[in-house]
Amino acid sequence: MPSVVEIRSSTATGSGVVYDRAGHIVTNAHVVGPDRSVQVLAAQTVGPLTGTVVGTFTPNDLAVVKIDPPRGLRPASWANSAELAVGTPVLAMGNPLGVSGTVTDGIVSATGRTVTVPANGTSPELTLPDMIQTSAAVSPGNSGGALVALDGSVVGVPTATVATEGGPAAGVTGFAIPADDVLALADQIIETGTVTRPGRASIGAEVTTVLDPTTGRPRGLGVVAVDPGGPADQSGLRPGDIVVSVDGTGTLTTGEFGDVLATLPVGEPVTVTIRRGAERQDLTLRPVELPG
Repeated sequence: MPSVVEIRSSTATGSGVVYDRAGHIVTNAHVVGPDRSVQVLAAQTVGPLTGTVVGTFTPNDLAVVKIDPPRGLRPASWANSAELAVGTPVLAMGNPLGVSGTVTDGIVSATGRTVTVPANGTSPELTLPDMIQTSAAVSPGNSGGALVALDGSVVGVPTATVATEGGPAAGVTGFAIPADDVLALADQIIETGTVTRPGRASIGAEVTTVLDPTTGRPRGLGVVAVDPGGPADQSGLRPGDIVVSVDGTGTLTTGEFGDVLATLPVGEPVTVTIRRGAERQDLTLRPVELPG
């Protein structure tokens, strides 16, 4: 708990985890929003501290903030999340609904989930790969905090919650970025201010959901543009094509496309099925790493 802080930006209130003794704190990109500085409230300090936003990586909803000087902030201990097993008891620590120092308990319900987070006023739609699903209650304000194993090590950073019309969905309440992904991305942000090696696939094309004019239902992904020399361009994909499946999985909406793309290995050939006019074609392309 001494390693979990509250973060207040102009657009949100959330949580953060002290990353190192230099005063770096990891949180979610949607918590800091467009701000270049935020307020940080820590257990060891009296009153808010000013934190500078070192950098953000929106595709994985991660940001790093720095307090300078660190003022005695206590770094968290980070787990090897690749070894995390379903059924492991965990605690979600943060500031849900602005109530500081809150702890909820549950288990790891699943690992390797791909989660699509809808767009809101300050954040675009996101597809987050390889997420940890937990039954520990996660509410607004928990974002950017700590999902902790019983030995005190941080296994993930809570980022999204499942909600129904009646509120959070019981037993499927939250998703967290695995600690291994947090460490890999945060180190890059601290070193360079950005992420240059995200480890996520890109086909080098801009797409949008195309609706059937009669039924209003999605009928595929319209290719708006392709990057010259990129995988889509090299495969023969052209603006105006309609993508209907990727690697054998139907992709009629941008959300479905994001789910599939998050699982594709970089550099491995995949089959993209398109409609071009009245014809249906299969194209082969090799995804590249998403630019930082």
